[in-house]
Amino acid sequence: MSKEKKIIIIAVVIAAIFLIGIAAFFIVKTNLKNIDKSYELETISEKDCKYFAVCADGKYGVLDTKGNMIIENEYASVIIPNPKRPVFICFDTQGNSKVLNENGEQIYTEYETVEAIEINGIFSNFPYEKSVLKYKQNGLYGLIDFSGNIITKAIYQDIYSVKYKEGELLAKKDRKIWCNKQ
Repeated sequence: MSKEKKIIIIAVVIAAIFLIGIAAFFIVKTNLKNIDKSYELETISEKDCKYFAVCADGKYGVLDTKGNMIIENEYASVIIPNPKRPVFICFDTQGNSKVLNENGEQIYTEYETVEAIEINGIFSNFPYEKSVLKYKQNGLYGLIDFSGNIITKAIYQDIYSVKYKEGELLAKKDRKIWCNKQ
């Protein structure tokens, strides 16, 4: 093969790779627009906290600011994703969870699971997304707000936080990952 033909083949391959890269960029950009961003980030300071996880005899429960026991100390652990809101994710010793409200009633029962989304890489008294929760339905994940309103349908293989950045989530679907920036 002549040198000129090799140069032409290399140029065609480079052009094809470039065009594929541009197409992939526009596909990802279009998919990012399809991720619903209809929630607002909530900020919390220490004085805003209405609920606190407490431990007695190795069991966890929840107190309110007046010292009232909201959830009895009977769980292996309790997560309070947003201490301003009465949503408590309670785990038994087998790792099974249920979500309770301030009356000790189970909520979000229409979903397989509801989870807090931990913000990776931060050290904080409030290490979870405070505006959204991840729910699982039919083996896939979506987002709900703390009132239980669906933000995204359950169409993702996983949803997790961007390291060090609250309000920015990664959603995995069909082996592709999209970022939702608030």
